[in-house]
Amino acid sequence: MDRFSTFGCLIALIGIMIGAVANDWFLATRITGLTAIVSILLAGILAGVSLREYPTKKKSDADSEAERNSWAKNFLLIAIPNFIVSFVLIVFDAIIH
Repeated sequence: MDRFSTFGCLIALIGIMIGAVANDWFLATRITGLTAIVSILLAGILAGVSLREYPTKKKSDADSEAERNSWAKNFLLIAIPNFIVSFVLIVFDAIIH
């Protein structure tokens, strides 16, 4: 398991624990949901396409793009467990109510 997915699982677990202690599952949904949304937005920004086209790419441009793509992947790895937990909490809440 990658350290970023582990970090995402840890954030999701903390969100669940806070929701359980506060007896407010909507709070857990907000924590995990906001973490997932922010992580996905950051991944989208980092993986975004440049608005300008360059006729030639330098090696440093390719390295920079590879690093941005790596960070985008890492943010998605953080978002996935939080999105899953948030989705499960929303579904259970819909079933219960």
